[in-house]
Amino acid sequence: MMMLIIFLITDISMVGIFAGVYGNIAKYREGMLMGVHIPKSELEHPDVKELLQLYKKRNRQFYLWNMLAGIAVCLLCFTYFSIFITVWTLWFVEFCLLTILRVYHYHQKVYDIKQKNGWISSANADVSAAVDTRTSSQIAKKILPAKLHLIPAAVILIPLFFPQVRTYLLTESDGRVMLLCTILVAAAYMGTGYLFAHMPNKIYSENSQINLQINALEKRLYTIFLFVSNICNTGAYLGIIRDIASSNWIGGVGMGIYIFLELIPAAIILIMFFWLRKEKERILSQDSTPFYIDDDYYWRKGWYNNPNDKRYCVQDRVNSMNYSLNYGHPSAKYVTGGMLVGTGLLLLWMCILCIRIDFTPIRLTENAAQYSITSGYKTATFALADVESVTLLDNLPDEKFYRSDGSEDNSKLLGNFRGSKTGHCQMYIWIEHPPVLQIKTTDTTIFLNSSNEAQTKEWYNQLNDAISSNK
Repeated sequence: MMMLIIFLITDISMVGIFAGVYGNIAKYREGMLMGVHIPKSELEHPDVKELLQLYKKRNRQFYLWNMLAGIAVCLLCFTYFSIFITVWTLWFVEFCLLTILRVYHYHQKVYDIKQKNGWISSANADVSAAVDTRTSSQIAKKILPAKLHLIPAAVILIPLFFPQVRTYLLTESDGRVMLLCTILVAAAYMGTGYLFAHMPNKIYSENSQINLQINALEKRLYTIFLFVSNICNTGAYLGIIRDIASSNWIGGVGMGIYIFLELIPAAIILIMFFWLRKEKERILSQDSTPFYIDDDYYWRKGWYNNPNDKRYCVQDRVNSMNYSLNYGHPSAKYVTGGMLVGTGLLLLWMCILCIRIDFTPIRLTENAAQYSITSGYKTATFALADVESVTLLDNLPDEKFYRSDGSEDNSKLLGNFRGSKTGHCQMYIWIEHPPVLQIKTTDTTIFLNSSNEAQTKEWYNQLNDAISSNK
């Protein structure tokens, strides 16, 4: 049930966010409609009105049907997880891909109408980037410097001075992953903050004060947001450290704090995006000298392609929070292609792994006193000489187990876990099919069973007979 709730919230939120960001491109902003410069007076042109009516109708249908499809897919979580995640991935790819393609499609339609009617000629315009240099020095004083990110970054390293915490973070797989992810996220926030602080100022008006006001507002908000996000990332990490320091264990409280604090930036960025868009519209509405660079020729396909522009990244036309690669540079195409192929392979690997986990049986095999436990996740091995005891339990021990890696759902536990009493252990368990074998070795504890009760008992007898013969 928890998985259903999590994915329902995720799908509904995602469709809502996409609809809010990309569903409103039909509104005239900064002299553009759907990312194309046209005179405001031409919004009443029959071709434009017809296109907008068609877009709004199909837009509502697209997001409604994808919302319903996303909700329907979530019901599959009551079947095999692998089936659910595979279908969900297909829905996710379809939704993201069609959202972007629809934006490109209608952008090109507006551009075709503009060219057909000869509005603000942009053919072969030799335009790169316009910058109001008079605002640069003033804006630098109004933004947070990237070096402030060193403060939360330094706090991340402080727990390493405590032996118990340091041992856990550097020796346990979940501790290493948590430390590495926290450092990488902090570095990403700091790097992004530096880029925002040093990016060229965008020109909106012939009035430098208007340019100063908007650019300073954007950069100040984004740099503050990134710094606050870095603080949240560090706070989330310290919530985990609290559990490790008190019980040498990452418990539910620590994970709850971690998830909550890591989600705060997502909520902030959404609120900030819509507020900033309205605030920019308010400022620009008072401007009597707007300045528009009609470089639509370089955006005619929906993405930026200008070989004469040395910039590698430019602000996106549809969503000012995004940045687009300049495909006038050949390497940008390879970067995009590599990212798409990499993402596709990652999603395919994830689906195949989940299918293997769900449909590969758990087996115990022996070869020359070396035992192997195979499953859909990974293989565990142990030598008969290292076995200290084998016990047949009615169920798993009554304690809390936290997964370090592997898979955990309502039917199976696979991978490395930590028990509140047992400590590090390995699980190869069908939850609904007791009994359970507890195999204690010199290195770890292994919990194992089969979906067939008789098979579990046969393994128990096989191991006990082997131990007796080895004495």
